[in-house]
Formats: sequence, C-alpha cells, structure tokens
Amino acid sequence: MLRPSAANPRVAVGGLSLLVVFTVCAGPLPPVNPVVVFAGQSGSAACAGMARVVGEKLIGTNASSGVSLTAAPANGSGMFSPSLDSRDGAGPHFVSAFLIANSRGGCDAGYDDVRYWPKSCADLAVQELANLGVLKPLGAVVSTFIMGPNQHVYLMPAGPGCVTIRKELLF
Repeated sequence: MLRPSAANPRVAVGGLSLLVVFTVCAGPLPPVNPVVVFAGQSGSAACAGMARVVGEKLIGTNASSGVSLTAAPANGSGMFSPSLDSRDGAGPHFVSAFLIANSRGGCDAGYDDVRYWPKSCADLAVQELANLGVLKPLGAVVSTFIMGPNQHVYLMPAGPGCVTIRKELLF
C-alpha cells in the first residue's frame, strides 16, 4: 500500500488520486485551493486558471477534503474531476467538478454543488432562494430555478428536508 509522505502527498489507485495535505508548523497556514492542487497533480497546465476560479467559487478558504479522477497521461486530454467534501457558513456540502483543456488553449469546467437543507423545498424556495426567480417543475418531484443557459439550481425533497443541486458550466 502506498502511504502519503511530504515527498509524495498523494495516494493513487487506478484513476483516483487522493490528496493528503498535512504539515507541522508553528504558525497558521495560508488556505490551500484543492482544485488548484489537483490541476497541478493532473499535469493540466491549461486548467490552472480555471481551477483557481472553480476552487474559489465553491470552496473558498473553507476546510475541505477530496479525491480526483484524472485521465491517464497518455490520453493527453488534460481532464480531471475533483470531488470535494466541504463546510461553509450554510453547512456541509459536496462538490463534484470537471475541468478539461480546450482547443482554444484554455479550460472549460462544470460543477454540481450538492447540499442538504433541514427544511422543506417549498420553505427553502420562499425563505432562502426567492431571489433566484421562478421555480419550475422538472418532473414529478424535482423542481428547477433556471438562472440562465449555463446555471440551474435543482430542488429535490429528502426526508423532512430538501437537497439542492447547483449546476453550472464555466468557459
């Protein structure tokens, strides 16, 4: 079994790359953007800027942990897909993103930000998300706030609460 160390802070199993960030120091550490770390590990230089944007937008300076699926280097796609567990002022949330180098010399990305709320979807829509516009049904159970062609927020009942899935494409 491969164990993480200062020289090898990552454990790889197949296409999965588990980042293990740890250090011993006397003072506070600057925040680490895990999406930028995964971009560096994947060898996707074209996605470094987009990784910074995605990480700041979804994780910020909050503590997080995660893994990343990375295309085989021989593939040459520069694609990687981090999955992160984080907590912010609204509570815990799960983020799944993908970033891929494009033919324009940059990087395209997308993400799903999944969060459980301890209130009904109807209450959530009125109390927390009313500024997103009109809630439209997607099907029999799931509803959608359509915030534009590249961003939607889905609401799905879950027990006594509601799960939101914020989905966005970034170019």
